[in-house]
Amino acid sequence: MEHPPEPDSRKHDVLDDAGEPSSQETTADSPTEALPLPGAPAPDAEEKAVEEKAAEEPAAASDTAPDAATSPLPVPDDVTTEVEAMVADASDEADTPEEPDEPEADGPSVREMAAEACKALIEVYEGLERRLREKDTKVLGWSGQLAALRAMRDGRIAGDAEELARLLVAAEAQDVTRDVPVGEAVQEALREGERTLVLAPTEARAEEIARAAGENVLTVLVATAAEEPPPVPEPPSAQPAEAPLREDGANRTVEFRPVTSVEVTRPQEVPQPEPAEIKDDRAPEARVLSVVARPLGEAWPNSWAEEARKLQRALMWLEQWPRDQALLESLKTARERRRQELDAELAGLAARIEEMRAAVEAAEQAVVRTAAEAERLEAAQAEVVAELEGPRAEAQRLQREADAKAEEAGRLTRTAEATLARCNALEERNAQARTELQAAQQEEETLTVDLARARDDLPGAIESAERLAAESAAADAEGHTRYYRLAAAESALSARRRKRSLGQRLHVAPPPPELKDLRAEVKALTREADEAAKRAAQAKDAAERAQTYRTQLEAFLHEGAARLTAAQEAQRQLAAELSRLAKERTAATADHQEKAQRAAEAVNLATQASTLAANARRIAQEIEGRLAVARREYETARAAHDHARAEAEAAVARVAETEALLARRRGEAEEELSVRSGEFEAATAAEARSRGNVEEICGGGPVDPDVLATRQRSAMARIERLTSQLNRAEDGFPVSGPTGEVPSDDTGDVLLRTAALVCGTPFTVGATRADAEFDTLVVAGAGAVNEADFLVGAVQARRWVLLGGGADEAPPAHPEYEGHAGADRLARSPFAAASRP
Repeated sequence: MEHPPEPDSRKHDVLDDAGEPSSQETTADSPTEALPLPGAPAPDAEEKAVEEKAAEEPAAASDTAPDAATSPLPVPDDVTTEVEAMVADASDEADTPEEPDEPEADGPSVREMAAEACKALIEVYEGLERRLREKDTKVLGWSGQLAALRAMRDGRIAGDAEELARLLVAAEAQDVTRDVPVGEAVQEALREGERTLVLAPTEARAEEIARAAGENVLTVLVATAAEEPPPVPEPPSAQPAEAPLREDGANRTVEFRPVTSVEVTRPQEVPQPEPAEIKDDRAPEARVLSVVARPLGEAWPNSWAEEARKLQRALMWLEQWPRDQALLESLKTARERRRQELDAELAGLAARIEEMRAAVEAAEQAVVRTAAEAERLEAAQAEVVAELEGPRAEAQRLQREADAKAEEAGRLTRTAEATLARCNALEERNAQARTELQAAQQEEETLTVDLARARDDLPGAIESAERLAAESAAADAEGHTRYYRLAAAESALSARRRKRSLGQRLHVAPPPPELKDLRAEVKALTREADEAAKRAAQAKDAAERAQTYRTQLEAFLHEGAARLTAAQEAQRQLAAELSRLAKERTAATADHQEKAQRAAEAVNLATQASTLAANARRIAQEIEGRLAVARREYETARAAHDHARAEAEAAVARVAETEALLARRRGEAEEELSVRSGEFEAATAAEARSRGNVEEICGGGPVDPDVLATRQRSAMARIERLTSQLNRAEDGFPVSGPTGEVPSDDTGDVLLRTAALVCGTPFTVGATRADAEFDTLVVAGAGAVNEADFLVGAVQARRWVLLGGGADEAPPAHPEYEGHAGADRLARSPFAAASRP
């Protein structure tokens, strides 16, 4: 009978051996222990119950459950006995929905009867478990049955608890299907997309069902991996054989002893009986050490291999993306940096061109200005010469008149000498300051000219030094070549000398003619080598002198700038001092004029002649000074005009050179940036492609680069694990070890939780530790499973398909059950009557 899965698959807390909740999902893989149902009716009672089921109330089924108090085993304190008091009856028709009926006041419900049966069976299995552990602690035992019974007792099951309880205590004939093959039922469940668990009576039958499912189904066979060796019977005691007629001699040789009797019997082999085949009737719970989950078919290896290939491709992209990012960022940074450098270089060249053009314009204006100034000064010089003739003659005449009155003028001027001395001192310091200022200005002009000349000469000096250094290197190379040729000739001469005969060495016989030629060649090569060495030394001296001149120019440029700065600073200081002296001189002059006026008033007319003479002389001197100044200014203007013309020509040449350089560098920059842009676009496309693959690998959306290393390690670990699974698939993966140890590798548990079809015996399925739930449980041979074996898979499934039909189906009876109270229930099935044809 197939029962639809309950829409709300709830999880319950599994009670451990101490009765405490362990917060696990309800599966038969829980490590808790379980026992068979001792409350199952006898086969006759079952047949009677099936016949009378249609006419009886559901509460009558409780009469078939024995009293749990009849069990001689005490209930442990750590086992909980809480039972849910839910009242529900099964419907008479399989296709009608279940509707709960009101229970009779004096009869228990189906759930209560199932709970009592589970309680009694738990006591039986716990007794078996205690007795087994007293003998062996390594075998698996009945932990799977105990876990299933406790889950049923506590209501922690995947399907309908009411229907499952009814199947345990009041199974009907229509609950077991007898005319449907197991493979067909399994294929139907798989076609519906349901995870299916198959319980078979034997491991061979379970493997047959699993392999019949097909190569493309994710199938897992749960089988035993190691067993306790069966007890070996003692061999029959044999008659002691007579001593052999031979014994080992020296060096392990065979020596025969002499016989004393006349009759000699050769040694014959005693015939040994053939060892009888030892049949182990022990329960698998008492002899199996571990259980493995063995994947069957090609679906598992194909899925693992495909996953490994995908992970390897993912690893490649996870490693490639950071490299593409780094390359893209470096190309972007390099392109922007190079663009900025080129823009700065081009802007600098453009600015230099503008500055040079401004300098050319200024130089041309200076040429025009200096030319006009030179013409003006030449005309002014001619005017001063013509003007000087009259004042000079008048000054001579007045001087002669003033000489007569000089004595009188001297007396009159003594009163002003004191003030005049002060004025003279200030005038002297003023003149000295002006002289120093002119010297500083002249030094600034000289340094400016010399520095410009040195800057102009420096490129030539550098070129000359580099050229002479290259010539020196060439001369050295030529000297080395000559020397190597000389060494080769000397080596040939020495070799030829060693080949002379004894007579030729003693000068008895004439030397060979080629020896003379070799000597002449050695002399010529020696002379050439000496000349080459001399030329190399001369070239080296010339190169050193050129380098020295270059060094001096560079030093002068460095020191001249400092001297020019000092001259400019001295000019600023002298200008400040002249301003101060002008103020002091003005005050002193005013004082002197006051006293001179008093003296002039005293001498009255006596000084007029002297004054006129002095004025005339002063006028003439001024004109002469003006003439000297005009001459100097004219010479300076001519020199400035020539210098401005040269500067203008040089500026024009520099502008042309710089414009050509700017055009060439602009073309080179555009070409270089075009190449870099192409590289950047290619790197951008590669990075976008690798980033898209990484986002697809990581589930879509932006990816944090910091988690790539974690994903890489996870992928590599998963690849190693898949490779190990491919290599170990034939042997299977452990899901349970001795004494309930949980394997360190959880591959077996993963297989059980993800497989579409799991096949095994009730014992192997119950011994697993996987926390798995199934949509459908298929029981092959329902009449051969007892209550606990059925619950091993039933508590994990949402619906149950019971297949039977064998008249001789019955749970196996094992020696461990003998002599144990209530163990006779373990050899009976709740579906025996319903499964018979």
